[in-house]
Amino acid sequence: MHVALRMTLTLMLPLLAGCLAPTGPRRVLSRSPIPPRAIIVVLDGAGGTVVTSRALEDVIAEQRLPFEVIPYDWSHGYGRIIADQVDVCHLDRQAEEFARFLRTLRVENPGLPVHVLTYSAGSAVVVRGARFLPPNALERVVLLAPAVAATSDLRPLLSAACQGVDVFVSDRDLFFLGIATTVVGTTGGSRGPAAGRVGFEPILESQCDANLYRTRLRYFPWTPDYCWTGNYGQHDGGHRPAFLAAYVVQRFLGGNP
Repeated sequence: MHVALRMTLTLMLPLLAGCLAPTGPRRVLSRSPIPPRAIIVVLDGAGGTVVTSRALEDVIAEQRLPFEVIPYDWSHGYGRIIADQVDVCHLDRQAEEFARFLRTLRVENPGLPVHVLTYSAGSAVVVRGARFLPPNALERVVLLAPAVAATSDLRPLLSAACQGVDVFVSDRDLFFLGIATTVVGTTGGSRGPAAGRVGFEPILESQCDANLYRTRLRYFPWTPDYCWTGNYGQHDGGHRPAFLAAYVVQRFLGGNP
């Protein structure tokens, strides 16, 4: 039964995740119609999807917001969801390359704060990559339905994000961040609940650690108030354009959802 369930999930995940939709040419850079005051680097989910980054690009352009959006492609490739989930060596390489990219981005844009937005499995790259970043290298990091293990060490990322880390979670995300992560595993981690359902377990080895979790980590649990945006608490709710516009972009603007 366990093997059969895993095979079923392996076959169903690409379809249910929506990664069979055509992606088209990868846009390396997109700009708002007005001069940017900050940069948002976006890491999409597993399988080479570009749903989150393109939705954010559209929201930024439509609302004429002062952000420059840079999608960062970390995936094995189109449709390769399982490989993105379980290939730890690939995740570690991508994490180090991503940190190098961020350091270069800051040098080339000294006057622009750098934010990061991740969706689902994309969170694994920034959580791992934060080990290679100096303190306060980033402004704000937003994790949408992070598919990493709840036991992941968030301290390096909390240290790197001077405006903190915002985590959008939903206990209604039962299939992808409940059943699937129990059978297939969280992104680069053990089988079990993902942080996008239950949050991160604090790792407290010093008072400094306690201060990081207390001052720089914020949770935004799913509520029925989100339903009008098309976010019903399922795994794909976080990158609905209306939800991004009403609740996520506000975090980058410095306001509350």
